[in-house]
Amino acid sequence: MRASSRRDTMKKTLLLCAIIFSMVISGCATENGGTQQTGTQPASPPSAGESELAKNVDISGFAFSPGTITIQKGTRVVWTNKDAAPHSVISDTGNELASDAVSQGGSYAHTFNEPGTHEYHCGVHPSMKGKVIVE
Repeated sequence: MRASSRRDTMKKTLLLCAIIFSMVISGCATENGGTQQTGTQPASPPSAGESELAKNVDISGFAFSPGTITIQKGTRVVWTNKDAAPHSVISDTGNELASDAVSQGGSYAHTFNEPGTHEYHCGVHPSMKGKVIVE
């Protein structure tokens, strides 16, 4: 193989790798129709009438921890992203949980005021699943 032909092949390979890398990165950084959030999303303090009860769920290692949480009605759940990749919290059915993409160090909070079971997933990484049981 001639040197110029090898260079052309190498350039094409590098270009293909760059395109694939860009696609992977953009897929991890967007959700909800391509909306990208680059900063953190701090959980706001409880508003008037909200309970001071709170439970935390860590997002780490591409998993929700704990995966299932049982709480009392009126409890506020705060999900905190400890991964470098952005994640979101999206209801499997309905729209009770619907966060934007949460960057590393950011959080999303929701207060559960009705009893029931709420199954959810990460909109960016659908294999990540969790459950909130409200008593």
